[in-house]
Amino acid sequence: MSDIKLGPVGQEITLPRPRYRSGPSWPVVVRASLEEAEMLDGSIKVNFKANEPRRWAFEWDVLTKAELDDFIWLSGFQTSLHFQSTWEDETWYTVAITNYEHEPLIDVHTDAVRYRVRIALKKVG
Repeated sequence: MSDIKLGPVGQEITLPRPRYRSGPSWPVVVRASLEEAEMLDGSIKVNFKANEPRRWAFEWDVLTKAELDDFIWLSGFQTSLHFQSTWEDETWYTVAITNYEHEPLIDVHTDAVRYRVRIALKKVG
């Protein structure tokens, strides 16, 4: 099975395997960067720039507190991180965390607490 690794160079950790109450969605976003201008005659001219940096959005469900603690540790870094997702390929990227959030998931029948984590990464450098 594929892995996702993230952390400072030399301190990368393997993130938990996905577990979901519903199906996963882990988009990889590559956007073209362009400028559009409408000419006096009504035609549209497009000026293409270099591509926008690559982005990844991940969500984990039903995590334990120990697994959540790894994400909290990662979210505390105010620097670029080393990232690899073998779900996609073997390439290592330098990324920044652009969004991080977590929330408790409480089982109303047992009061057991698990956690959901959402994290967004953007290629830098």
